[in-house]
Amino acid sequence: MFAKRVFVMASLLLVGSDDQATRLFARALRERFGEIPIVIERKESPWTIVRRRAGKLGWPTALGQLLFILYGRLTAGRHAARIREIMVSSGHRDGPFQEWEIRRVDSVNSEAFLDIVRKESPKVVVVNGTRIISRTILASSRCVFINTHFGITPKYRGVHGGYWSLVENDADKFGVTIHLVDPGVDTGEIIEQILVAPSPEDNFFTYPMLQATAAVPGLLRAVENALAGRIARQRPQGLSKQWYHPTLLAYFLAGLRKGTW
Repeated sequence: MFAKRVFVMASLLLVGSDDQATRLFARALRERFGEIPIVIERKESPWTIVRRRAGKLGWPTALGQLLFILYGRLTAGRHAARIREIMVSSGHRDGPFQEWEIRRVDSVNSEAFLDIVRKESPKVVVVNGTRIISRTILASSRCVFINTHFGITPKYRGVHGGYWSLVENDADKFGVTIHLVDPGVDTGEIIEQILVAPSPEDNFFTYPMLQATAAVPGLLRAVENALAGRIARQRPQGLSKQWYHPTLLAYFLAGLRKGTW
């Protein structure tokens, strides 16, 4: 599926949350570049996320988002078959990290992660699904941090960019942005954007896997170019907005109007 392996030793490091997209990217990177250090960040609890959101959006909205997050966890099994179908049809597979050596940290902004970066001295750090990375971490070495964002920036920054593009009647902005990481929320310079066309079988819970599988070739290109020191980038232009989880009520109303559930 991928080109011949290029072994880059510790020139590449992956840090992400323990989810299907991170495992997908890890397999693709290992297939292309050989064994690489993998660091998994502990996920924040829904309550921690909601308390932080409450300070920005207010408690009614934050609690509505909490209800939606809990609803998503309760109904995850309903979407498993479609997610497997997406992975198989794109030539990928899922599975645990157990056969690999994984290092775990409480936060990507912790001293523990900083120590790993200093020890490994990677040229490129691939990021997926972590907290916003602090200036201290970004300035800790001369390496390039590359993120795969599930939305087209700058219009759909934050979370669930593909979903929100459909809710906003903006289907031609359903896609993925591969970008350099800066201290903002998905505000870094753009390396590549890939558009995706969801099918009627897809919904909020399967959109991310459509985006993740579509992103793999672009991510591999970006990493290869960054390792070779020839990465191209462009500044984000146009309307910029950060998006969050929908509230449970907003999710059901959008589902009735747009069929996005």
